[in-house]
Amino acid sequence: MIWMNRIDSMLSVLSVPRHQKALRYLRIVVGCILLYIYAINFNQRYFLFGPESVYSDPALFNVFRMVNSTWFNVLYFIAIAAALCLAVGIGGRLVTAVNLIFFWSWTSASALIGDGGDNLLRVMLPYLILTDLAEKLDREPSSLWQKTLGIIHNFGLLAIIIQLCFVYLTAGLMKIQGEMWRDGTALYYVLQVNEFSNPRVAPFIIKHTWLSVMGSYATVLYQIAFPFLVFHRRLKLAVVLVSVSFHLGIWIYMNLPTFSWVMIIFEIVMFSDQELTVYSSRLRSFVFQNPAVTKLRNYRKRSDALTVSSKVENL
Repeated sequence: MIWMNRIDSMLSVLSVPRHQKALRYLRIVVGCILLYIYAINFNQRYFLFGPESVYSDPALFNVFRMVNSTWFNVLYFIAIAAALCLAVGIGGRLVTAVNLIFFWSWTSASALIGDGGDNLLRVMLPYLILTDLAEKLDREPSSLWQKTLGIIHNFGLLAIIIQLCFVYLTAGLMKIQGEMWRDGTALYYVLQVNEFSNPRVAPFIIKHTWLSVMGSYATVLYQIAFPFLVFHRRLKLAVVLVSVSFHLGIWIYMNLPTFSWVMIIFEIVMFSDQELTVYSSRLRSFVFQNPAVTKLRNYRKRSDALTVSSKVENL
């Protein structure tokens, strides 16, 4: 029957897991980010996230508020262990779900102290549960169960990509409605807010107002264009590199590390396994076959040899 063959062919295509390498790298970095968040707030954990935390909203789901202080400590260490397991690839989807529960609770108790990266992580973690973060799915699924897992994996991947594009497009469209973004003064004023500026570098942009104007307009244009340009095969790498530079700038100038790291690492899902293999090969060739690097390596070898020979002569 022709239609059955067509359905089977379509399922075979849809069930091949995509972007597994990118999601594996994403898992490692997300686990490390969670560890960083739990670690930097460790000494203030009772005040910020405990049963009697100052910011917690009783109406929000929060496992940390459901226990006493002793059990809160136990849960906090379990959250750290779960993040560590996620980073090293232990536990699969179950560990990802556990991290979602704990991090959702963390964000419920810290609505006023996040930097935006926590919100994106909370949105993305449910999608990550659907995906193969350990690169274990068969690239050529044969059984119905393998095909089902592959389809679920690809659905989660698609949800992540759509959400990422939605974040950029929404941010750009919202900025257009702001008067300061339209007249190019947004960065100038934002960088004068102590909570969102790095006092060591922000004064440079504040002093040169033309940088604020160019940066404000470029930000809006880029965020609106990202969902459209990033799917162009030849432009994808350049678009992502610009985005990485953009968020590194946010980290340095606006002092928002977690937000920048989360946005940067989630953009890796735009690349297929083949693309990552090609890019990593080119990077290795550049590093190890670059004439300048080779010359420097040879210079160090000669220097070490001369040092050894001089020591021998002194003996």
